[in-house]
Amino acid sequence: MTAAVGDGSDWENNSGFGTDGSIIIPAYVTSGGKTYMVTSISDNAFGSNTAVKDVTIPACVAYIGENAFYSGTVLYVYENSRTSTQLVGREYSVVYLKMPFISGDVNADGAFNTADIVMMQKWLLNIGSLIDWKAGDLCEDQVINGFDLCIMKQKMIENI
Repeated sequence: MTAAVGDGSDWENNSGFGTDGSIIIPAYVTSGGKTYMVTSISDNAFGSNTAVKDVTIPACVAYIGENAFYSGTVLYVYENSRTSTQLVGREYSVVYLKMPFISGDVNADGAFNTADIVMMQKWLLNIGSLIDWKAGDLCEDQVINGFDLCIMKQKMIENI
């Protein structure tokens, strides 16, 4: 299940964030007892908010809408992530962060947990995608398959 920042309306600053200064977009949000991965920032989400000076965006964000941020906003994104490719040709100041490598963290949220196992299972069933396939190659054979999933599950059991 996924979530978006902003409602995508024509109203600028439709994100619902009232803060100013620095904002960190979370990789996950919880609503109604369910957890959702944040995968997009809608059109106009922070478009007219001149009070927001910088925004850190997680690697799981695959879509950044038009006029999502005020043109003077500094965006911190992870290099080589889907987020970074969304910003090519846009008029934002972008600072690229080095992606931390965490074995098993296929959703690139900075932690190895059950969400990574679920994402791996969906990918193996062809109903999802991986954000960081290298983190999922636990056999280190350049192939993602059921063996990697088994190792992920074993690592999870060991961490409990």
